[in-house]
Amino acid sequence: MAQISSVSDVDISRYDVLIVGSGPAGCSLADRLSAKDVACLIIETGRDGYNQDIQTAYTAMDTRGHFGNQHWAQHWIRAFGGTSMVWGGWCAPLDEQDFDAWPISLSDLRPYYDTAADLLKLDRVINSYEADYLPGFKFKPFRTVIGAMRFGEEYQSFLTDAGRVDVLLGTTVSGLHPNVARSSVSAVTLHQPDGTERRLTLAEHQRLVLAAGGMGNAQLMLNPPPSSDTGVGNETDQVGRYLMEHPHYIQTAALVGRRRLAPPAPPSNFGEFVPNILADRTTYTKTGKLSVAMELVEREMNRVDRVERFLSDKYQGDFVAYNINVRSEMRASPDNRVTLAPSRDPSGLPLLKTMCMAGSDTVRPIFDVLEELGKTVLSRDIGRVFIHNDTLVSNPSGGGHTMGTTAMGSDPRVSVVDANCKVHRYSNLYVAGSSVFTSGGSANPTLTIIALAARLADHLTGAA
Repeated sequence: MAQISSVSDVDISRYDVLIVGSGPAGCSLADRLSAKDVACLIIETGRDGYNQDIQTAYTAMDTRGHFGNQHWAQHWIRAFGGTSMVWGGWCAPLDEQDFDAWPISLSDLRPYYDTAADLLKLDRVINSYEADYLPGFKFKPFRTVIGAMRFGEEYQSFLTDAGRVDVLLGTTVSGLHPNVARSSVSAVTLHQPDGTERRLTLAEHQRLVLAAGGMGNAQLMLNPPPSSDTGVGNETDQVGRYLMEHPHYIQTAALVGRRRLAPPAPPSNFGEFVPNILADRTTYTKTGKLSVAMELVEREMNRVDRVERFLSDKYQGDFVAYNINVRSEMRASPDNRVTLAPSRDPSGLPLLKTMCMAGSDTVRPIFDVLEELGKTVLSRDIGRVFIHNDTLVSNPSGGGHTMGTTAMGSDPRVSVVDANCKVHRYSNLYVAGSSVFTSGGSANPTLTIIALAARLADHLTGAA
């Protein structure tokens, strides 16, 4: 068996792990589990290929704050392969300081970052390379991938080949049912568009992993089971909170000066890259403990600008100019959150409402980091940094990175899952994907999503 056409054909006794969602988290988890001879069933609302009617019906939401106009819905893809369908292919691991608020550290994920690079067919050097830039700053480029991996294409074998992974498409998990003690999930309800529903009872040894994205995971856990007003895993009202994006401020500053400001070139095996400057640990701490990625985009001198003309003349042709694109971490706030709307999708699940604002505690550290960079180049008489205030305080764009909503932590009062991605108090319920991020750093989340999925697979099989 590979692809299953109907919930009526599901023999749940065949599976050790049920995975809800087929994006990078779900597929990479199934890939690693199947390699360990673990039988998995992937359940996906969408089909093998994008369908606009399905997308609209299942992801419509009411958005407030920044990142409006269905931003979140556009990056919650309901199809086999999930959000990898719109992934731009940028890769970078999180920094050591990005894990300060997590219950795990970078060292816990290092071997799994290498596993993620292998899965994406990239050289492992992307996980270790960085270089000095200026005092207080380091060079850590993003790896860019032309023709980024589409997981629906990469894992067509899940649909066609008999093996340890079966896929049930066109099927929505529309309900999670806890046992009386709320110590495990005892059953799940499956719904298909023709109205067919089936409730599957989980055996004691079976595990359920939610890998439906930051919105989908929250939706399932916020939705209360019958005869209850509290969703599974939301006993402390933490599900849906700490919603985060990576605010993008394009051409929000400029760096001009001597050519020694040019970033170094990574080794040849690194591959295509975007040059990126980050604060080191000292500057990061000094400027508010927020990761601010500064992409340097070389451009011609602005001959209308008197300062640029002055510096070009002063340095006698030893001159270079860069626009700075900022991609920043967003401060985690419990008030940035996903909640349930009154309307429902075709499976009966409540649709979602979002409120997400990038406040002064997100924007101010960006100013501070840029000002530190400006002080550094000025004190060495090698250039100037210009900050375009109006761009930085205007409505930011986003990277399509839905993070938070089921945050990882050691304290159930302020988090949803533990260090092993297991939902607090539930023995058989786990969450995969960027919804478990405690903080976002400034790196594209895909590499970390896959690394966490690989680590979860090892935990589920006792290898971690």
